[in-house]
Amino acid sequence: MRLSTDLGGVRGAVFDPAALRQILHNLVRNAVEAMESGGAIRVRTRVERGKAVLEVSDEGTGIRPEDLDRVFEFGFTTKAQGNGLGLPIVHRLASEMGGSVAIDSEPVRGTTVSIRLPLATGPSRIGGGSDAS
Repeated sequence: MRLSTDLGGVRGAVFDPAALRQILHNLVRNAVEAMESGGAIRVRTRVERGKAVLEVSDEGTGIRPEDLDRVFEFGFTTKAQGNGLGLPIVHRLASEMGGSVAIDSEPVRGTTVSIRLPLATGPSRIGGGSDAS
């Protein structure tokens, strides 16, 4: 398994550090579990259309089109050992920070989950390190 990052200095993103950590944990764990035979995971940040975007992509099994509408339902899972909490928690945390979640997935080719968060002035940011106070 390979992990690559492209963390552009997205300044001014409004987020809760603990919530963002949980989002990343859930998304990377899902990516690892979707790639039993290995593959690449990419974590990327950027600014797009006035929003900070955090993207986690994998080369895993993907999500079937008929399941995409259900992935944010608590308890919905297609995994034998899954509990159906990861993506609903990601969705709730992103929403609580004023953001949104989008999923682009193709069976056998992989999945990209994009978290879009508002931008504001101030010291908070994604991908640019931390500000010393």
